[in-house]
Amino acid sequence: MTQTEHRTHRRLPLRLAVSPTAQGTPRQSSWVTGNVSSGGMYVRVPAAEAPALGSSLEFLLAVPPGEGHSPRVSHIRGSGRVARVEDLGSDQSGVAVQFAAPLTLRL
Repeated sequence: MTQTEHRTHRRLPLRLAVSPTAQGTPRQSSWVTGNVSSGGMYVRVPAAEAPALGSSLEFLLAVPPGEGHSPRVSHIRGSGRVARVEDLGSDQSGVAVQFAAPLTLRL
């Protein structure tokens, strides 16, 4: 039996560093995206740092330098709601975040 895809946004398999923020200040973390879409992202996090299901999250995504967009690391600021948390084993969790608003690029 095949599974029907219900997502409305195309996911891109991007590996970007994620810094959760508290009152706008980024904190050190080892979070990394597994994929990103215009509607949300999937993030791998240490299990001890996994946010609670349904909680609000503010974050910065680090975008590496590249031709055509920026000669240095840029940051995308965003916020969202934790839609799913799953145990990935090896003290890792997978966290699905639904964006609350369009992302904002900070150069």
